[in-house]
Order: sequence, then C-alpha cells, then structure tokens
Amino acid sequence: MTTTLRKLISEIDKTKETDVNWEKLANIFNLYNLYYSDDARLKCYFIKKWLCTDTHVGIRCYYLNDEPICISTQTARKDTENFTFFSKQSAIKLKNYLESLIVLEEDYNLDIIEDSFLDEEIPSTYKIEYNSQILHKLAFLNGEKVDIIKTIYPWDDKENYFHTVKIKLPNGKHKEIDCRELDFEYNR
Repeated sequence: MTTTLRKLISEIDKTKETDVNWEKLANIFNLYNLYYSDDARLKCYFIKKWLCTDTHVGIRCYYLNDEPICISTQTARKDTENFTFFSKQSAIKLKNYLESLIVLEEDYNLDIIEDSFLDEEIPSTYKIEYNSQILHKLAFLNGEKVDIIKTIYPWDDKENYFHTVKIKLPNGKHKEIDCRELDFEYNR
C-alpha cells in the first residue's frame, strides 16, 4: 500500500498541534525580533514523527490560515529544523505574516529622532577633549588648516600631556598646543 505527501497533508490530524518554531521561521527571512507568538493563525502538525532522546522530531507541515505553507524536517534532536516551501508565494505570505507580528513601538523602548532635530543648526566643526582621542591628521587653529604631527604622551616628559599635540602651521613652523584649541571637521 502506498500514499503521497499531498494525500498525507490533506488528511493530517489537526487535533494534535505541535509547537511552531517561531525563531527559526523568522530567521529564514532575516527577522531577528520574533521568538514566540500567541497568534493562532500559524499552526503546525507532524506528518511523521519519532523520539530522539527526549525530543519529538520528524516531518511537519506548517499551515497559515489553514493553508499549507511549508514542510519542515528535523532528523535528530540537535539537528536544525529545515524548511521547504510549497511555492514562492507561500514563502512571501509567511514572511508578510511574520513581519505583521513584530510591532516595534510596543515591544521595544526606542528613541526616535524628531525630524526637526535633523534641521537644527550646529557648528561646522567640533572639539576633542583629549589628545588620545584624536583620529584626524588635519584640524583648524583659528580658522587655518594645520597638520597634526604628533600626540604628546606621558613618556615624552611633558606637562599637560593629556591635551598637548604638536602641529605644523601653514607657514611650516611646528608648535605644541592644547588640543582643545583645535577645531575638527565632520566626516563628509
């Protein structure tokens, strides 16, 4: 006696629902904020099952709104559950459904940038407090562009070594100054 997968899916016993692997399904679509849902539109049932140590494994069919969407296979307890979709449209339906379950504003404490904040006037340059924080090779001193030659460190036996840098002025002369006197350009 034989049967087909199509026939098994159409005759599946829907009184024995199993747990949906929400996280794995969400990860297929790069949706990393869904670990579980109480939503009852997605269900899954074993077509074929067996016990591996302490875990039920086998072949399952997932249904979205009572429509078969995909088949999953897990052959052992520590194996990953692999999914095969009935069609690209089935996969898209599942993706859209899973996305609808992720409600960022309610699930997460997010800071949202106000649109007006993006248009607020800010200085065209900024300051850096300590010489060890400087990643630039160029800066501005009194509006003139200067080269940063060296950051002064404790082993250089200088006072105020936390703030001192050696710069090259536009006239070619070198000078040690406090880095807090310099202005730095934004990365653009």
